Amino acid sequence: MGSYVVDVQKDSTASVEAIWRFLADVTTWTEWSSFDEASYAREGEPPPHGVGAERALRVGPFRSVDTVHSFDPPTRLAYGYSGPIPMKNYRAEVTLTPRGTGTRIRWKAQFSPTIPLTGRLIQALLAKLFRDLSAGLARAAESAVPSGSAGVIDKSAARRSRDQVDVARDRIPATVGRRRRSMRPAS
Repeated sequence: MGSYVVDVQKDSTASVEAIWRFLADVTTWTEWSSFDEASYAREGEPPPHGVGAERALRVGPFRSVDTVHSFDPPTRLAYGYSGPIPMKNYRAEVTLTPRGTGTRIRWKAQFSPTIPLTGRLIQALLAKLFRDLSAGLARAAESAVPSGSAGVIDKSAARRSRDQVDVARDRIPATVGRRRRSMRPAS
C-alpha cells in the first residue's frame, strides 16, 4: 500500500516561544483547535509535555492518543498516533523556525494506510487538519498577551478561530458522497 506524506506550512507573526507555549501544552488545544478534549493520559520527561507523554484527544465521538517521541523546546515536537484512522507507522513532526520577526510552523507526517485505497483520502483529511491546527496555533499565539513568562490567550479570538474550524468540519458530511441528479423528466 506504500506510505504517504503530508507537509503543511504556515507563517505567523508570533515568536517561536509564543507558539511553542501553545503547541507543547496539549491542555491549551481545546482553546485554539477543533478538539473537544485534550489532556495528558501520562506525563512525559520533562513533565508534563516531554518524551513519553501520552496526549489524549477527542473530537466528537472520536478519541485518539498521541505519544511524544521527541521534545526539543522551543523548536521541535515529534509524535506517534493511535486512534480510529486506519493507518500505521504514523510519525508526525512539528517544527518552529524563526522567519523575520515571526515564525514558520511546519506540520509534517508520514503514514501507511491499513485499508487499501484509503491513502489519498487519509492524506487529504490530515492536510486539512494540519492546516486548521497551524492556523489556530498561529492565531492563539498572535493574540496572546505576555504575562511574565506565560502567555494569556485572548479567548474570544481563539473561540472565533475554533468556530470557523467547527463550521468547516460540520460542512464536510453534508457534501461527501452527494451526487447531483438532474430534475429533468426522462424522455
